[in-house]
Amino acid sequence: MKKINEFENLKNAFKTMGDEKGACGLKLLEEVEFLYRTMTRLRTQIEKDDLKEEMPQGSYAIQRTNPLLKTYNTTVKNYSSLVKQVCELLPAPEQSKNVGENLLKFVANS
Repeated sequence: MKKINEFENLKNAFKTMGDEKGACGLKLLEEVEFLYRTMTRLRTQIEKDDLKEEMPQGSYAIQRTNPLLKTYNTTVKNYSSLVKQVCELLPAPEQSKNVGENLLKFVANS
């Protein structure tokens, strides 16, 4: 529940900006939130299935890397990139100390 409150604080900060940066920040935050939920689901599935899986090849089977791991790694990269973009859209440091702290808390707890 704490993570949701921190995320809502970030949304409110961008809403109060009232300009194109604020609107763009809100859209990016929606994507950050989606990617966070996606990463969580992927991580849970990977931990359940393990990093390797057996793949049948006719009369024998081979071990291969779980395909979800590649998707997870790509999602983490995209998530990191979006978080960086959100940070760049935040207001000047003296105006956004609490907003920046909330973003860092959100990312650190991800």
